[in-house]
Amino acid sequence: MRPAILFPLFADIRTLSGVGPKLEKLIQKVAGPRLVDLVFDLPVGVVDRSYRPKLAAAETGRIATVEVTVLEHRPNRVKTQPYKVMVSDDTSMMELVFFRAHADYLAGLLPVKAKRILSGRIERFKDRLQMAHPDYVVAPEDIASFPLHEPIYPLTEGLTARPMAKAVRGALEKVPAMPEWQALFGTHAIMHVQKGAKLYLYNAVFAPRGLHTRLVHDWQWLNPGRGWQSQQRIPVDIAGGREDGYRFYTTKTSPQPGQWQVNIMTGDGRSVGRVRFAVEEQAVPPATITKTLK
Repeated sequence: MRPAILFPLFADIRTLSGVGPKLEKLIQKVAGPRLVDLVFDLPVGVVDRSYRPKLAAAETGRIATVEVTVLEHRPNRVKTQPYKVMVSDDTSMMELVFFRAHADYLAGLLPVKAKRILSGRIERFKDRLQMAHPDYVVAPEDIASFPLHEPIYPLTEGLTARPMAKAVRGALEKVPAMPEWQALFGTHAIMHVQKGAKLYLYNAVFAPRGLHTRLVHDWQWLNPGRGWQSQQRIPVDIAGGREDGYRFYTTKTSPQPGQWQVNIMTGDGRSVGRVRFAVEEQAVPPATITKTLK
């Protein structure tokens, strides 16, 4: 008999916000009809948007996240030509290129003299930097609205990346706290932290002799209504050969109150483990104990 705690995971995917009959059929083709199918629909890749260069130093052919000022709009005179928007930072200029664009929409998205953060692939055309159809365009204060590391899920004709990713996030939010999962990925402890203090995450990883690799602690905060958002990624180079595993820790200064998790990953994005906890701010120093690790 299925435990009652799992009942929400076996609801139809149409129970998710934003999933109508048409989108439901498309998601069923690649994942299945229930929320649990989305939970176990693993990504096939990841888009890294953490590269944030100045325009003059940007590597062409690479996805970058840049902050710019909108200079001017250059509407297309012929439908077959692109609509262009000129932007710049304090080092260089760049063209944003849009095909089949709606001028009114772009005028609202990219107002002249406004600052915007763009994320997309930077190319070079006739010695000019270009970004065609940026993946994200947001005001600087809204940068948290898009992920610095974006999972890529299998798709089908008519199903695009964003609604699929939103559906997976919605399904994951329905996953209940289960003790057997917490034993594998960490428990939901409450951490009492003073304002301005550091929070430490310690772990030991099995590392056989001769192993040299990189692990990453990805500190994420649960933004209500927007899901888990990466706040800090800390790489650590490890070396194997110690019987009790390779031990290391990372820190986060002044973590804001709320739900947190630290994903422990390999350098190429494979999950090793996860620690989840809640942060509560307190005025007095928390009680501490001293323990010697062998």
